[in-house]
Amino acid sequence: MASKNFIKVALVALLTFTLVFCMVPMAFATETEAVTDAVTEAVTGADSVADTDDAAAVDTSVDTEADTAEDKAEETGEETAADTTGATDETEEKSGLSTGTLVSIVFVAVIIIGVAVYCIKNKEKVAKFFREVRSECKKIVWTPWKTVKKSTLIVVIVVVVFAVVIGALDLLFHRGIVSLGNLI
Repeated sequence: MASKNFIKVALVALLTFTLVFCMVPMAFATETEAVTDAVTEAVTGADSVADTDDAAAVDTSVDTEADTAEDKAEETGEETAADTTGATDETEEKSGLSTGTLVSIVFVAVIIIGVAVYCIKNKEKVAKFFREVRSECKKIVWTPWKTVKKSTLIVVIVVVVFAVVIGALDLLFHRGIVSLGNLI
């Protein structure tokens, strides 16, 4: 009986943690990537940078073209692309959270409410489960601190040694490939 309850609660907890720590950050990450892409395009003039090799020439030509377009637009009273882009950015900022973020938040809220309703509905089972968990935790025998320190030191040393070996191999292979490329 207790194992069935444990499995139910464990699955619900696993699902909740998965949603909270995976889904919600991914929704915010997409928002951040979109903002980063927009800023990168605005700063570097992504189309112009991709077409030319000289970055310094691109910066001056992009600024000159943008200034010329703005000057002509001011004379004729027209809106420039920069003006319309700025207006779009302002409206996007005012809209708030993206749809993906809202869906993730609502989904997590529904799961949390479901867990809360289950816990309230089955108070006795949940209480018994946590009492059993507490009694099992008291039975844990922890490794002595001295052994933990030695094991941690060994792991750190092995990681550093392997990092140095892999780094040296990477450098060696990189130089070998570059040398082969120079021969051709």
